[in-house]
Amino acid sequence: MNQYFSSDALRQSKIAAARGVESRDQERPRRGEEGVEGDRPPGLSSNQQTMPGVLRSERDGRQDVKPSQGFPIKSAVMADHDAANRTDDGNQERNFSTVNGSLEEVNLYQTNGSLSAAERSQASLSAFLNDSLRQLPPEIAHITMGYLSLSDLITRLVQETFNGMNVVINEMSEVPIPQSNGSTPVNPAQGNVQKKLRLLEFTQDRRAKFIKILVLSQWSRRAESISKVIDLKAWLDAQSLQYDSACSWIGELKRIMALERMPNPDLKTALEALSLGKAPGLPDLGYVPPKQVPPQQLLTALRSINTQLTIRLRLHETIPAPLKNYSISNGRATFRVPNEFEVDLSIADEDPSTQLYFIDFRFLYSPTPAEIRPGRLRDDLEAKVNILLGHDGLEECYQFLHDFVLSHKLNIFRHQVHRLSQARWSEHLKVEAVHRSLVIQYWVTRPGAKSWIELGIRRRNVKKSSWLHEEEDGPNIGIRWFCAGKEVTNVPLIIDLGDLSVEAILKQIISAHTNSIFKETRAKLREGHLYSKKTLRLKHNRSTVEPAACNLSVQLTPSQSCTIIQEPVSGRLALLPPSSLYSRTEREINNLVSPEKTAFACIATLRAAASCEEVERALRCYGWTTVSSLRPNQDKVRHHFGRDTLRASFFRKKSWDAQWLLAFTASLAGDSWWIVELNRSSRVDPTAGSWMIVHD
Repeated sequence: MNQYFSSDALRQSKIAAARGVESRDQERPRRGEEGVEGDRPPGLSSNQQTMPGVLRSERDGRQDVKPSQGFPIKSAVMADHDAANRTDDGNQERNFSTVNGSLEEVNLYQTNGSLSAAERSQASLSAFLNDSLRQLPPEIAHITMGYLSLSDLITRLVQETFNGMNVVINEMSEVPIPQSNGSTPVNPAQGNVQKKLRLLEFTQDRRAKFIKILVLSQWSRRAESISKVIDLKAWLDAQSLQYDSACSWIGELKRIMALERMPNPDLKTALEALSLGKAPGLPDLGYVPPKQVPPQQLLTALRSINTQLTIRLRLHETIPAPLKNYSISNGRATFRVPNEFEVDLSIADEDPSTQLYFIDFRFLYSPTPAEIRPGRLRDDLEAKVNILLGHDGLEECYQFLHDFVLSHKLNIFRHQVHRLSQARWSEHLKVEAVHRSLVIQYWVTRPGAKSWIELGIRRRNVKKSSWLHEEEDGPNIGIRWFCAGKEVTNVPLIIDLGDLSVEAILKQIISAHTNSIFKETRAKLREGHLYSKKTLRLKHNRSTVEPAACNLSVQLTPSQSCTIIQEPVSGRLALLPPSSLYSRTEREINNLVSPEKTAFACIATLRAAASCEEVERALRCYGWTTVSSLRPNQDKVRHHFGRDTLRASFFRKKSWDAQWLLAFTASLAGDSWWIVELNRSSRVDPTAGSWMIVHD
């Protein structure tokens, strides 16, 4: 309950208590004036007011505080407070007021040039009150959730009443008036009765609701007190919940700690067991230690098991074709499936009708551990294989282990490609797992149609009995390649199922993709006369396992060549060696949607530009100047110089007439020299005039 009251009320109560002490202290000197002079020390006049326990000396103007015999000093604060409130030599009394729970002096006058003890009293009392206020507990939270405004409730009720009154009036106007048919008399007041009843029902309903509003309005006058009770009830419920939670936590802790409790060590029994090898307090369960088997007997038993296994596998068991490769030694038959697994089986009885039992299992591919460590996986595998061997024999056992190995290989591929997508191939691979297949999209940032590969289990349309007994290929890891959205078949891919590496598979696919781009580009360039007649060299270097080794070497001019490579990770094409002439062509090729179809045009344009640039440098040494102002469009160039012309340069010499020019054209068909005569109707700027070819 104390926490409910605000801190201001506590401040006012403490200040009032301090004032009560002050008023009682002021009454004590008056008793001395009424005749209690025996307590006044000698040397003091009767008009000097003192307090028991405080002696004033007028000689040095100081107060000497000494303990009195009749009235013991209770606190220094009371003595200083009383001394500050009495009057000396006509000085005004010191008045104090309370502001924010602390005492402040209103009129404070110095006495004999000093502030006396009033300031110390004031500071001590203020510090005491402030410390007390700071130690108060937090106030109770005020509950406002779920409250509704009474004004909103009244407004809605009035609006509802108004709307209802309109509805009632409309209904009353629609009540039919009885009409007489001439034979039966009609009471005209019957319609009015129905209207009055309808209005009465509405009025009674509204009256009941307004009475409820009246009750709520009267109750709301005490809503502040009720709100405090609600706040207090909520605080009490929260405290009760904390008590219950604390009890539950203590009980739960006790229950948990009971499991962690360790018994006290039995040192006496331990010393007896360690020193004597036995202890009378320990129970003897009567276990018989196993006899040690002699090596000769053990060897004889293993040879007998080997013989029984040989007879059983040759005469009584149906061995599937993939398990034909097996060996028998050390009392077990080891079935070996290349690049998949080895499984050890044995017998527990000489009876051929009994089942074989699982002994051990090993993977025959990497990266995997050589053996399955003891644990849940091995226990589940052993239990499943023993069940299959007991019901269906070696065929179902092999099928289960084969599917288990295929799933494990796909899981290894998935982990490998996720590591690649987070490291070197970051932002250039997109991986998606679909059922038991793995879809890997490469060159994600390249424009155009997407390319991807699918890693999954390839199953042929053959019967189960055919691949189990006729040594045909059964389900295995398969790859499908989609280049630019179209599936590519008959691709010579080498998948090493003994050393799993998804990066090696990616490199083979990317090498095939790069080789296809360079092959198409080389074929398009060979359609030109320069490369078909081997005037210029064109060489395609292939590699099936390393895409970085694939390149296309193109001779642009007799003295200049370039090499086109493709970056395996991002798929960007690059021209080597880097130069300002190649940079524009490189940018154009990387923006192509289908580089295998249109990259040759960029290479042909580059060859023409390189040839013209080389000719310009050579002619400049012989006194020819390039006519840079003559820049005809491509249609005019092809009209006058041939449809295959890709680039044309014009030159002029000072000794020649202004209408005569030397032209050099470059194309895949070859480079040509032309003597050009400009039309006389054209002015100095010949771009608008027509040409006349004089000589080739």
